[in-house]
Amino acid sequence: MTSPIYCSTDGSGPGSQWIRTRSGWRSSESESTVEESPPDREEVKELLSSHVTKQWHKQCLVQAQGIKGAPPSRAGASENLSYLPILTKTTQEFGYTTLGEALRRMNFLSALDDRAKFNFILDLVHFCVKERLLSLSGCAIRRLLAISSMAIDKMEERSEFGSRDDLKTTLDVFIKKLTEFKKIISCSHSAIQQMINDSEDLKLRLISLQLPVVQRKKKEINLVELPNEIQDKILLSLTTPKDLDRLAKADPNFGEIVSVFEEIHLKNMVDYHWREAEKRDWRLPIWKSSAPESDCENLTPSELRDQHKRLAKKHGLRKDYSSILLFCPKNSILFWDDSEHPYSVNEENLQKILPADFVAFFD
Repeated sequence: MTSPIYCSTDGSGPGSQWIRTRSGWRSSESESTVEESPPDREEVKELLSSHVTKQWHKQCLVQAQGIKGAPPSRAGASENLSYLPILTKTTQEFGYTTLGEALRRMNFLSALDDRAKFNFILDLVHFCVKERLLSLSGCAIRRLLAISSMAIDKMEERSEFGSRDDLKTTLDVFIKKLTEFKKIISCSHSAIQQMINDSEDLKLRLISLQLPVVQRKKKEINLVELPNEIQDKILLSLTTPKDLDRLAKADPNFGEIVSVFEEIHLKNMVDYHWREAEKRDWRLPIWKSSAPESDCENLTPSELRDQHKRLAKKHGLRKDYSSILLFCPKNSILFWDDSEHPYSVNEENLQKILPADFVAFFD
């Protein structure tokens, strides 16, 4: 006697079939008896989060001036912004914000008019050139050159040459990196060579800055005529030996003060820039630390100058900025600290973005 044959979509049993449900495929005896399982909580949260993020990115692009739905990389009217909406994740409609895009769209050029932001922007350019130059687009590299050119104009206009050496170092790194890159690539070098030529022209301008001639008023007080207390404060505010030497050459009276109190001022400069543990490492190579305390005791002025020079290469100089950038994680907005939140939100958890942080922020 033969066993009966059951006709169904699945040979495992009579009348059963595979049904697709929220939790996957399952076997059911009939279509009418399919059990509808409730939606998974995590799945619902993920869908809602994706929807909110998508809508928020659209809102960021609309609120940025001049964008109106166009991709950020093609929105020319959205440049020179005092704040920048940051898109940190790639979506189906829009890409994420890159370092080059931030350099182009933020108002770094016009912000050079503000003395409080000047040093911040110069250091930002330095870190971009030093760490990310070859990964930037041609448009972003030209923007760095434009910022450098504008900075030179402001130095000459204000007769503030304190940042000249720093900018010269940045341009040297710029030329060196592009020259090495030109040797590696095998395509046309015309655009790269033009950037190198432009940076060399900026170096020449930087070296030959002209001090504007200003007619001195009869009753105007000279630096030497200031009270001794103010002169001492000026000397104590100097942060590099070069500044000390320049001031000594500017006036014989200051030259005498520097010659007598040189050791005190040099020690004050070292104390200003570095902590105790860092100061002891000046005789050690860059990769070593934890030197004995005796290495920084009873140093002569020449040794203090050497200590300052070596520590500057090893640990860098301390930088104080009057104005910095802030980032709001909640609204994903980057803006200057001297302005209000672009969306008028009282947000307390704001992140401080220093020049070195700005470069790593878009990684």
